[in-house]
Amino acid sequence: MSVVDLASNQVVHTVAVGQGPSGVAVNPVSPRVYVVDQKELSGVVSVIDTTSNAVVASIGVGNRPGGVAVNAAGTRAYVTNALSETVSVIDTATNMVIATAAVGGSPSGVVVNPDPTRTQVYVANAGDGTVSVIDTGSNVVATTIRVGTQPLGLATNPAGTRLYVANGAINGTVSEIDTTAGTLSSGTVVRSFNVGSLPTGIAVSPSGTRVYVTNSNGNTVSVIDTSSANVTSVPVGQGPYGIAVDPLGLRVVVAESGSNAVSIIDTGSNAVVATIAVGNGPVAFGQFIGPALGQLRTLGAPR
Repeated sequence: MSVVDLASNQVVHTVAVGQGPSGVAVNPVSPRVYVVDQKELSGVVSVIDTTSNAVVASIGVGNRPGGVAVNAAGTRAYVTNALSETVSVIDTATNMVIATAAVGGSPSGVVVNPDPTRTQVYVANAGDGTVSVIDTGSNVVATTIRVGTQPLGLATNPAGTRLYVANGAINGTVSEIDTTAGTLSSGTVVRSFNVGSLPTGIAVSPSGTRVYVTNSNGNTVSVIDTSSANVTSVPVGQGPYGIAVDPLGLRVVVAESGSNAVSIIDTGSNAVVATIAVGNGPVAFGQFIGPALGQLRTLGAPR
């Protein structure tokens, strides 16, 4: 895993983790980063201490894990296991799996509703075109919502009132789901946006007014204006996959698996203002920028 200082746009550390690192999430209240080792059939999540940039724990999860998300309190991490068709729930204090939730086919992306009054975790099931909604109190699926073909990445707006799902077909779309209808079973798709080819990663600006989507086949990032529904396109490097917005909403960071680099997009101009060489095949699937750490974590073999 490469650690990039966003002030200088330089790689400042590399951390050895497991095989095929993919998903990554930063704990918002403690100096911990969770990295999913995707190529492990007996899946492993590496826990990194950001003060030392060293792996301090390895947690066994399900088969072929991919995505990971941490709740706002920093007490739970949720890991999707594609071959097990489950989500592992990790207690971050003990680094132990405390529950396993059965979901749909080939789960990929996962996100926790940031509103503490809504006890919801959302899981994109690439195999059956659905999103599973897990109740965090019971750790069971409360409802399943049908979206587009091959949903991969997903993200919420900061208020937790909207969920955006990147449907990774050749003619890609983004589904917008209303999460405020009152019960877990009444979330519905309210809009669909046409984006680029094979959308994968997705992120929402701190204001909730912009949604950024990586189009892996098109080498672009689609920018959705949530007010006007207008979609614009920003050219980036080869094979864009993971994407995240910095806490101030000034920059968007794109992991480019085909370029062995990350691109920095200025949100004012919607233009790439820097490109940083990192390890081989970076993907960084998830919200990989810490809210107060000032550094970016992106995944790939050390150069």
